[in-house]
Amino acid sequence: MAVTVPISTDREVAARVWVMSDLQTDDPDVARRCLRTAIDDVDGLHRTCDQLWNLGDAVSGTNIERNRAVTDVQLELLNGLDLPGRYVMGNHDIDPMRYADDPRMPFYEAVRDDPNWRTTDDPAAFYFVDEVGEHTVLFLSDHVDADAGWAATHGRIRGDADAYPYTARDYRAVIEEVSRSGNPMIMAGHNAFAGGNRAATLQDWFMPLPPETCIHLYGHAHIGDERNVPSDSGRNAYRTISSVDHHRIPQVDIASLEDHRGDVIRSAILETYVDGGCSVHLRDHTHGRWLESYVVHASQDPYVVRLDTDPSRTFTSVKHGDLLLDLIEYLAAEYDLFDAISLPYRVDGTNITIAETPSHPDGSEMRQPRELPNGWYLEGGLHKHERRQTIVAFAQACGLTATFDGHWE
Repeated sequence: MAVTVPISTDREVAARVWVMSDLQTDDPDVARRCLRTAIDDVDGLHRTCDQLWNLGDAVSGTNIERNRAVTDVQLELLNGLDLPGRYVMGNHDIDPMRYADDPRMPFYEAVRDDPNWRTTDDPAAFYFVDEVGEHTVLFLSDHVDADAGWAATHGRIRGDADAYPYTARDYRAVIEEVSRSGNPMIMAGHNAFAGGNRAATLQDWFMPLPPETCIHLYGHAHIGDERNVPSDSGRNAYRTISSVDHHRIPQVDIASLEDHRGDVIRSAILETYVDGGCSVHLRDHTHGRWLESYVVHASQDPYVVRLDTDPSRTFTSVKHGDLLLDLIEYLAAEYDLFDAISLPYRVDGTNITIAETPSHPDGSEMRQPRELPNGWYLEGGLHKHERRQTIVAFAQACGLTATFDGHWE
């Protein structure tokens, strides 16, 4: 699939993604018309996309057979694009599980079993993590218990809230784990954070979002939907871009891929850049035109480390994880680091581990193993302060002192 972005840039593109949400129909003919309109419009452009993301509400209603028919149409057309797909559930995808006589979720079940797609392994899971280009992506999904005793939709817990298995601590653990990659992060889900359209209060449990967060993409609130004024979308029926409350983080509503509730058939193109930035471009497929663009620049402050006995050796990177690996490679080649620190290496109370296999001394697998020049493995899933601590320790082991500048604070 090809696409032209509406701005001219000399930045190196790492990945390009077609993002859609809220086709939300139980009529296979409507699904085919809307999706065919979007595909034909995007095919008339150029440049290649690397992934396809669907942010939920792919179906509507509780008639299982109609849901299956709409599912079949979408997978027929979308799989024909030969793009790896990513999908999170929305509230309408879960409705058949909660209300139908034959509790099923046809779109989720079809995608889960399709090797061309990735979604949550369990419908009760609220997230999964992926990578695109230079970015880590945290996908947030509406989710439901296996027997529909509870469901998390519309940004809150429905049904038996006491049976909900997650707490704010679980949500915080996820966001902290993802931030350990040191990569710039993109979030994508069905619902907005506070400050967006029809925001999900349940997602407040993620707050505060880490500074590595570049942008959040969501659906649920159909742009142009004024039928519920003054509630729901209401006065914000045409607002596509806003900030997450109390954060300098943009969030973009890319819904919806239909024109019976929203004003036009729309979706978005996400571009990620090698320098860590990204941009989003909203497309009106009904009229074949670009609507809005939003560019997020990479950090202007790279991470910098200098070694005192060799001031010409300055290590610089926009990713503190890459900088650590560069420094290890240098110290191993010039100062016999691996003899100086004695392998295997472990710092108590931290995730700092170097081992011959990608596992910790307790036998647990490393979350993000990074292979080192000697063939051993470093746990790459470290917070910024842990990476700084590692650099200090390795430099001292080699008789050096490290000083820090740039984006470390």
